[in-house]
Amino acid sequence: WTDDGQGHWLPGLDVDGTHPNDIGHGLLFDCIPLTLFDALQLPMPPVNPHGFGSWVQSTGLLTEGDIEIRPSSGMGSWTISFWTGPSAATAERVLLSVNTGQFQVRRAGASWGLWSGGAILNTMEVRPVAPFHHVAMTYQSFAGILELYIDAQLRSRAIVPGANPVTVLSIGGDPGTSGWNAEDDRFADVVLYRAPLSQTDIQAIRIGQGQWKSVEAWLPLTYSPSRPTLNLAASVPAVIVHGVWNWSNEGIQPISPFDQRWLAQGAVPPRNRVALYAF
Repeated sequence: WTDDGQGHWLPGLDVDGTHPNDIGHGLLFDCIPLTLFDALQLPMPPVNPHGFGSWVQSTGLLTEGDIEIRPSSGMGSWTISFWTGPSAATAERVLLSVNTGQFQVRRAGASWGLWSGGAILNTMEVRPVAPFHHVAMTYQSFAGILELYIDAQLRSRAIVPGANPVTVLSIGGDPGTSGWNAEDDRFADVVLYRAPLSQTDIQAIRIGQGQWKSVEAWLPLTYSPSRPTLNLAASVPAVIVHGVWNWSNEGIQPISPFDQRWLAQGAVPPRNRVALYAF
């Protein structure tokens, strides 16, 4: 993003208070998903009968392996969003990898960690109080701000300047490193954005109101025989599935009215609530 929330350029992005400098222009262009122009020459994607952002009716069970997403061009600023079921594994596994280890989310049961370049940035406990967790990671290239959200709560924020543009992301493991791959983990509704979404946007995704702006890839992991690689966004990323996948009828449950009211008011539910989902 380029403004300070008051209609002004962020410091260092303008030449006279009104017009952007080269860095400002670069950030503006970085928000334009160029793959939209490529997509104009492609047939329309299949129609999703449930609609973007609706609650997923079935989920992918990753028996062993990972899903690799390669954007059509590098992304300086970005957000990756997905749902995952709590893991019973005691060995540490990679849940999310960006640029093959530049950024990673690792977990072993309820113990989660945010890593950068092989160094740990933060650890946290994520208790399995719901059938699925919503996970989102954002990066703002100009300020070097890396944020990790779990269930719409900001769990980690770090300054990591100069990160390379993203060319590959992996859900459930790290390409080429089978020892990090997920085992019997569940995933659903993977969405990649060419922009660092705000906490308000991530809260909206958490309650089933998906954001359409700057979508680079949308992998529902359902609705189609080709669902491991089905992309319903108007873009042309490469999607590669490693390992073995199965499918279940288990769906993501909508959150309770109590938590919806919290998020509608721009807040997040307390961490110590016993249950965030209504059954």
